[in-house]
Amino acid sequence: MILRRKRERVAPDQDAVVDRVLCLSVTVMLGTIAAALEEGEMDGEHAEKYVTESHRWLRRENLADALSVRERALISKPIADWTERERSNAGLRGESVGVLLWALSSFDDIPAYDTRFETLPALVPLLAPTAEFRATASLRSPDALAQARETAELARGQTPGPIAAERQHTLNWLSGGGSDWDDP
Repeated sequence: MILRRKRERVAPDQDAVVDRVLCLSVTVMLGTIAAALEEGEMDGEHAEKYVTESHRWLRRENLADALSVRERALISKPIADWTERERSNAGLRGESVGVLLWALSSFDDIPAYDTRFETLPALVPLLAPTAEFRATASLRSPDALAQARETAELARGQTPGPIAAERQHTLNWLSGGGSDWDDP
């Protein structure tokens, strides 16, 4: 008989949440650039400059190791090769960025579940130094995160589509529901 240990739920600490919001933000930004490239709103040379600077920024800010396996694979691909689904999924990650910024006390409320977060907030220092962002972050209490998670579970049943699911995934991760971001 094989005994399996139940995986202990361990919530990420504040540093892990900050790293996660920064990694997701760069993924969202690159997804937006990939979409602009696909639509002819940006040329390949400009898109590649953003990709190159994004890779430098990830290394400079010690975030490369904080990327999930799927994020690392995605941003390693040439941006012109991103599929429609990859571009779309990267756009949906903006909902996760919003939830994480709320969890870090960047703003007071999570918008209603039938309303998307605004475009990537200027609160995230993309391609810039992150020290001040890290210093001002303040992770909400486990009780506040648990309450938001319960609300997300209820909303997911009432709000069809990927927006509520993305938020619930993020709140589950914040509550220790998965040690790996890529876990469903």
